Amino acid sequence: MSDKVCEEIDHIGDSIESCRFKQCLRNSGNQTVSVCYYENLEYKLSPIIFRRDNLERIKFVVISQEPGVSARKEFGSNIEKMKNYWCNLLKSEEKPKKSSPIYLMKEIFQNFDIYHGPVYWTHSLKCIPWKTDDQIQQDWIFCAPYCSERLKEELDALPENDLVIITIGAYALKLVLNIIEGRSLCKPLKLKDYIVSDKFLIIGEIPYHPSDNKPKKRVKIFPFYHPAAYGLPLEYQSIKEKMINALKAE
Repeated sequence: MSDKVCEEIDHIGDSIESCRFKQCLRNSGNQTVSVCYYENLEYKLSPIIFRRDNLERIKFVVISQEPGVSARKEFGSNIEKMKNYWCNLLKSEEKPKKSSPIYLMKEIFQNFDIYHGPVYWTHSLKCIPWKTDDQIQQDWIFCAPYCSERLKEELDALPENDLVIITIGAYALKLVLNIIEGRSLCKPLKLKDYIVSDKFLIIGEIPYHPSDNKPKKRVKIFPFYHPAAYGLPLEYQSIKEKMINALKAE
């Protein structure tokens, strides 16, 4: 592996204590934030990144919405403990809540090792929200441009040039379409326009400038609703099964 790729891996994969985007609303200078939602709890805002040092094995990228604020109640600022809990849940026979993205991930891949297998998991917005999960509606316009740049770096660092991307929820799909199509992050997006019975797969390429001297990175995108979403189209369950079967065939 080239030194350049190794540098990218070290930069993107490290469990970092602060984000370089200090002007980001959720991670401004790694400040300590007092949160009234859980009494007497203070924590530092930090992006959650799963370090991977064997990126050659990765073919699938799962992008979920954001780390849930409820994780702060149990783990506080101990991000490593938080990540280890999620990773052990993915590997074990334990059943997560059906409203959790981990439940969907296990439906697709069964039990798997997020640190060593072919699946890389990341979030649209990397930091846990300050107060509630509904906060993403207000934070998106301020935070998404920074996290889009971060996601582009993550995808660039993966050696595989034919990636399969699973997006969980509209925000994750927005971020990916911003990268491959230049679609505005602020433009409304309805998942039902992308998840239809006869056409649910989005095929595209990650754009590079000719001076980058990089091979084209082709992507297949499978867009899923978030497991906690409600009011889903009646036909979604059958479409979801088709997508899972197509993913298993990859």
